[in-house]
Amino acid sequence: MPCQGFNPLQTNTSDMLDLAVDYIKELQMQVKVMNDGRASCTCAAGRAPRNFAS
Repeated sequence: MPCQGFNPLQTNTSDMLDLAVDYIKELQMQVKVMNDGRASCTCAAGRAPRNFAS
C-alpha cells in the first residue's frame, strides 16, 4: 500500500524516508515470492518459449 499513513502537511523528511524504505522492502519481498514461485513452476510459463514455426 503506497503512501499509507502519508500526510504531506504533517510528515517530515525522516518519516518520508522511513515510509519509502518500508515500501521498497515490501516490493522486494513481492519480487522474491514471485521469483521463488516461478523457479518451482512446472507449467509451460516456467519453461523457455517454444518455436512453433514449421
